[in-house]
Amino acid sequence: MKRLSLFLLGLYALFPLTDFLLRRVLGLGGLAGLWDKGLLALLFVLAWLQADRERLRRLRPLAAPLGLFFALGVLHLGIDLPNFAATFDGFRAVYFYMLALFVGAWLPKTRDDVERIMAVLAGLGALAGAVGLAQVALGVRTPAGWTDVTEATSRRAFSFVVSPNVLGSYMAYALLLTLALAWRARAEGRRRALLAYLLFAALEAAALVLSGSRGAWLAFFLAALVVLFFFRPRLSLAAAAALIALAALLPPIRRRMEALLSPMYWEKSARDGRIARWLGSFHQMRFDPLFGRGIGHYGGATGNRFFGTTYVDGYYFKTMAEMGLPGLILFVWLMVAVFRTLFARWQAARGRPEGALLLGLLAADLAVALHNAVENILEVPFMNAYFWLAAGLALALSPGRPEEGRG
Repeated sequence: MKRLSLFLLGLYALFPLTDFLLRRVLGLGGLAGLWDKGLLALLFVLAWLQADRERLRRLRPLAAPLGLFFALGVLHLGIDLPNFAATFDGFRAVYFYMLALFVGAWLPKTRDDVERIMAVLAGLGALAGAVGLAQVALGVRTPAGWTDVTEATSRRAFSFVVSPNVLGSYMAYALLLTLALAWRARAEGRRRALLAYLLFAALEAAALVLSGSRGAWLAFFLAALVVLFFFRPRLSLAAAAALIALAALLPPIRRRMEALLSPMYWEKSARDGRIARWLGSFHQMRFDPLFGRGIGHYGGATGNRFFGTTYVDGYYFKTMAEMGLPGLILFVWLMVAVFRTLFARWQAARGRPEGALLLGLLAADLAVALHNAVENILEVPFMNAYFWLAAGLALALSPGRPEEGRG
């Protein structure tokens, strides 16, 4: 059962590519939306069957915020019964992919199992990056709506995830995982693996730049610096200086950041852009601070499909608009609990082989969480699943006892 479980988990880790092939290449449409849900449900069942007492204890630090946030979601199912279909779809979009947390925490048995899944994620990230680079090199036009009126360029990499901003978040996530794997391969003297991971990292970094996603750039920058500060404090200052210099020298980054600082951008943003949408979500919450507009009713894919609402461009603002202040508070509490738990496990594992892997998983999720401040990244099914899977994989790594040195 272990081999079958890990094989299926590795297959699930190919989520964005499989989904693209089924939807865009084979044209299966709605049927393509069932495979990932069925596979994740099957993996959860397999994980539950293998969840002994020790594995169940791994999730104890998250039990209270996870349980209360889930309970609030269930309560929302009964708030607007005439629009139950929209509420249920919104509930599914928020909660279903959290099953990946349990799958990641319970299925892998060893550090090698976790590392293999991380390697699949890193390899697919490199492939996505290569496709994005090819698009820019071949002059493939970016889908309409992904360039600012202040910019002349219309080329941004979007790979097989369709959205440049999602690609940016995906590349930040994959790059941080890949760098952790490279560090581990270097420490163990696995030269071929190190060279492969460095190649993966180069493709992901280039695609991150060419995605043109300012939010993803800043999220990667901050996540990398936070992690480096704890991992190698002296190195963090040098890395910050290097990244800032690189941003100033690379034309794609410099142009996008200059556009961000232009008065025209802020005027447009306040009129019908991010700022206007954030204020709109705040006003939605003001009408009903306890329950908001209702889960699935505003600011995301479900709200757009059922009620014609626009995207909020900020997952935390969307949560506040749909679930009120209690929803926002519980969700932020859950995020804080995730990172506190992962950080504590890394501290316990410093100096051990799993230390670098834990830090990579922590950094990858931190980049996604930061990017959610300005994008609805967790609205994207594969990014939602990847976030919770990384958290689960980190919980699966046994911290053991600290040893001399650093992981």
